[in-house]
Amino acid sequence: MNSGRVSQGPKVKEFEESIAKSIGVKYAVAVSNCTNALHLANISIGISLGDEVLVADYTFPATGHSVLYCGATPVFVDNDPKTYNIDPTKIEEFLLKEKPDLVIMYNNTNSTFAGALAEAGLRSFDRTMPEEINRVLIDHISDVLFCLTQTAVDNLRNEGITRGVHLVGDVMVDALEFNKGIAEDRSQILERLRVVSKQYLVITVHRPANTDSREYMENIIGAVGEARMPVVFPVHPRTKKFLEEYGMWNRLPANIIVTEPLGYLDMLKLIRHACKILTDSGGIHKEAHILSVPCITLRDGTEWVETMEDGGYINGNG
Repeated sequence: MNSGRVSQGPKVKEFEESIAKSIGVKYAVAVSNCTNALHLANISIGISLGDEVLVADYTFPATGHSVLYCGATPVFVDNDPKTYNIDPTKIEEFLLKEKPDLVIMYNNTNSTFAGALAEAGLRSFDRTMPEEINRVLIDHISDVLFCLTQTAVDNLRNEGITRGVHLVGDVMVDALEFNKGIAEDRSQILERLRVVSKQYLVITVHRPANTDSREYMENIIGAVGEARMPVVFPVHPRTKKFLEEYGMWNRLPANIIVTEPLGYLDMLKLIRHACKILTDSGGIHKEAHILSVPCITLRDGTEWVETMEDGGYINGNG
């Protein structure tokens, strides 16, 4: 360590070059702590002097420091004590006070509704879903709408929205393509769960339409229990709560491998190597489609209609 060969010398350069090569980029930069990593990430997306950056209160000091190092100002927003996410009401207070020129927030959650710019034009046409209500409201109050697909553009046109609409492609596809090789190299999820590629199923269930119905949950768990192979089940906290309430948690079929919710790289590798996916998640069934893994969706419909048109998708509730 005293020689500097590990902390700042040629070994670090070798390490950076190896990492860059393994993930297919020109350069990689090794840093010694999380503050430096966040600082470089902020620089890479153009945060600079005079900018203000929303930061959750419930975070590491390094998050705020990394913003300060760019010459920008961290603006701390109170957290929702139940989720530890930024409280949507605090976002509204900040926007009303600061009146920024533009706010970009991806997805269809309550915090996105507070920020009011999202994955524009997506429609499942299921108004029982909170996400669907958010999508419609967000699209009708936004000035700029970034659509992921032509179908989304068409949905907006059908609702009379044509101004400020841009077809930009899907960053979720970009993220998956960028990370799938990294997941292959880094994730040990198959070894940890002791499953073999293409010889297991993956199931996820979290939507109220399924979890809040004892009948639905018994049917779903009973069906996967009849599968003649292991079934990996990353369990959402609210799903576990209902399984316990229904008396099902301690009597799950023997072929179900229960695990805590998984990180992105582990889940990506797990999906990629699965024989088939069963899910009520829009994101997971889209990832399965991109990876050409057959998927049974545990919903009556989907906002990602392209997955139905291209094949590989089965409506499990229809």
